[in-house]
Amino acid sequence: MSDPINDFMALPKDQQLTTLQKLPPERQEWILGQIKQRRSKPVASVSATPSPFSLPGIKNKVLTARDWAVDQLPAVGGGLVGGILGGGTGIETGPGALGTAALGAAAGGGLGEDLRQVLTEKFHPENKRMGPIESGASMARQAGLQAANEVGGRVPGRIVSRFLRPVADMLPALQKYPILKGIFAVGEGRGDQAAEHLTAAAANKQGAGVALEAISNTIDDISKELEKLPANQRNVQGFLDAVNARKTDMNAESGASMMPIAGVITVPDGIARNIKNLARSYMGKTAEGRAQSNYLMKRAQEFEGKEWTFGELDQLRTDLSSQLAKHRVKGSVAKYTAEKGDMDLAVDNAILQGLRDTIYPEMDRAAGKPAGYFESLKGRQSSLITLQEILEKRIRDLTGSQAVSEVTSRFGSENISLSAHAGSLPRAGIYGIREAFSPTRELETASKHVAKAVPPVYSQPWETLFTTAARVEESKPPKKRVAAALSQ
Repeated sequence: MSDPINDFMALPKDQQLTTLQKLPPERQEWILGQIKQRRSKPVASVSATPSPFSLPGIKNKVLTARDWAVDQLPAVGGGLVGGILGGGTGIETGPGALGTAALGAAAGGGLGEDLRQVLTEKFHPENKRMGPIESGASMARQAGLQAANEVGGRVPGRIVSRFLRPVADMLPALQKYPILKGIFAVGEGRGDQAAEHLTAAAANKQGAGVALEAISNTIDDISKELEKLPANQRNVQGFLDAVNARKTDMNAESGASMMPIAGVITVPDGIARNIKNLARSYMGKTAEGRAQSNYLMKRAQEFEGKEWTFGELDQLRTDLSSQLAKHRVKGSVAKYTAEKGDMDLAVDNAILQGLRDTIYPEMDRAAGKPAGYFESLKGRQSSLITLQEILEKRIRDLTGSQAVSEVTSRFGSENISLSAHAGSLPRAGIYGIREAFSPTRELETASKHVAKAVPPVYSQPWETLFTTAARVEESKPPKKRVAAALSQ
């Protein structure tokens, strides 16, 4: 049979006090006397701290953990809200994102403190309640603390990462080990991630598919050109300049390889076969089909058994590539309509493929290049042409929208709403507060994506230091290079 006094002494202090307050004064005096008597006898005393594995001990630990969790609410609220708002706006791409994150952390910290006070009063009614002034001051203190934590964590993180990343990119040892690559963010802004940043700079969501395809096909060409630009030119206009520069180099290279064979005569029967292969067996059964079949034979005769020079064929290929590039950037509905309703489009695509199959192998042989070299180069050049048109439209659109936003009122009557209904209180709403204080500058945001797609430009002293360190690292055996990297 359990001893009620021992059970009482095993309870947490707040529960002991609550239990005593419910008893008559005589009973309270008797219990306190029993406790005092037992504590005065060392041999017979029972510790008020229960065994950690007993039911009261486990309960005590749960209640302690509960109180600890309640005390963390300001920090948790500030971190979550600040992280969500800061990440949602993009700390490096969204204008005012650091301020937004700090405000979010402040709001989360204040709300967390308010909730902590409510729960503390609920779980510990014996404690003194905070007055309105004291409660408000505590909420304000937590709001300021969480905002400072948010800024204090993000700003040093960015500074440190900007220092470590160029070091990591230049140390060959870090390129070879996944763990070290993850720690130092080696290669960040390259490959798939670079293509994603450039796509975000080049197109909105509706045109992202075509832009991503063109960029993915030419990412190495674009990256090499962007790396040549100084840091202050790594923006959307610089992106377009890089595309045009690489396209010009490709034109020069292909033009030089075409010169020796431009006057050579050939009979492009392969192009005629491509056109005839568009005919279908059912065409002879309908009037429309017979007309299409006759049209295909007529177009095939333009090439079958006819003499063309490679220069003439290449000029035709250039013209068709430019025309069909405009078709590729159409929306999916317009694209489908054009393909289903225009036989000329199907024939032009067949001719273009035949021209490539006829011209490129001869260019490879004339320039001493491996098979498929100019097919790859001209395919990438076609993607650059598509990307050029996308970027030109993007720059026009963003420049225009940003110019309008600069002269438009940021806050007006359209940002305020008032409503009143029978049987309810009037309601009011304010919208667009963030845009009023930190308007979105889409052209600047797009340009920051371009800058993040290429490695940073280093100042001369640091560049010399890192290049020298990289050469030293290369000369070391693999194990010594890893040890040296880990010791830094």
